[in-house]
Amino acid sequence: MSVDAEESLVICIPIQECVHHVQMPPEKAFTSEEALQKAINGLEAGIYKSQCQAAEDCSVNQNTLGNHLKGIKPRNIAHASQQLLDAEQVSKSP
Repeated sequence: MSVDAEESLVICIPIQECVHHVQMPPEKAFTSEEALQKAINGLEAGIYKSQCQAAEDCSVNQNTLGNHLKGIKPRNIAHASQQLLDAEQVSKSP
């Protein structure tokens, strides 16, 4: 079988082989922003004695929590001026 440059080869795979089962989190699960805010509020209220304890209890990365408390912005926000597309254009893209 010869294939011209303009023709393409299509391989069909049954859909059952392509689907990955993803376990959805329970409805009461915090988003990462909510979990981060819970950790910060807990530290400020004295519920947690350390950033490590707050990060572990709220399932937040300890470095992320520490950076947030130091006022360091997330990479995507800190470098927003260097992006080719702004946030509005990204949300509109397919």
